[in-house]
Amino acid sequence: MDDLPRVIRAGRYPLADRNFSVSYLNSGTNALHIYDYHGKIRLSGNQYAIAPGTISITPTGTDARYDLEKPGFHYCTHFKFPAKSAKSGKELSLPLCIELGEARSAAESKFMNLVWWIQQAEASPEADHAASLVLQEFLIWLYWINKSRSENFGRKARTAVVSAAMEIDRCLSKEISIPEISRTAGLSQNYLALLFRRQYGITMNRYLIIRRIEYAKHLLECTALPVKEIGTRVGLPDPQHFNKLFRRIAGKSPSQFRNKI
Repeated sequence: MDDLPRVIRAGRYPLADRNFSVSYLNSGTNALHIYDYHGKIRLSGNQYAIAPGTISITPTGTDARYDLEKPGFHYCTHFKFPAKSAKSGKELSLPLCIELGEARSAAESKFMNLVWWIQQAEASPEADHAASLVLQEFLIWLYWINKSRSENFGRKARTAVVSAAMEIDRCLSKEISIPEISRTAGLSQNYLALLFRRQYGITMNRYLIIRRIEYAKHLLECTALPVKEIGTRVGLPDPQHFNKLFRRIAGKSPSQFRNKI
């Protein structure tokens, strides 16, 4: 029991604050909220958007302020962690705000279980212990939800980058734009560009040019196709533009490259 969080209070409460006018300073407890309204929250000066299904975790000593679009309700619990000891287990970290998404109903159900045990505290000496167990399980569940989403998003991002590179290779002979590649990969253009550069060390445009020139080198080495036809086959039908890009990447013109073979 000594290693469990102690629940001070838990329930569903109304709120109607506007313009960050009211300060809530949890000087002795941590707070967890599940929101059922739209608005903004400031936690020690940092601002976050909140909506139905957003969870915020407010550590002890954090100044919290709200600006709601209209009055609403939230679930809230205040709790204390035990003092650290040699027996204390692994610490789990959570962000200040989490979007529950499809996990919202499960979170609200778990929270109502916590509220039920708090309501039994006067009638049952075991209720406080049960509430602590429920809260601990809830916090571990939130950690797992957040960690799983981060890992899944990381896998999806890596898959999107590989898909983008494969799409570029597949379309070397055609006109292709970065927005088209982004739509195929399922990510925004800016975010995909960031991930792509992180993975390959170059921009998608640079990657596209390099792959086209590599394909052109292959055709120059292995076929007797005219240089103009090769330019068309690698998606660069303008001879002057093809020659310029080839020279920039290979250090010589297509004809010079072929003659050196």
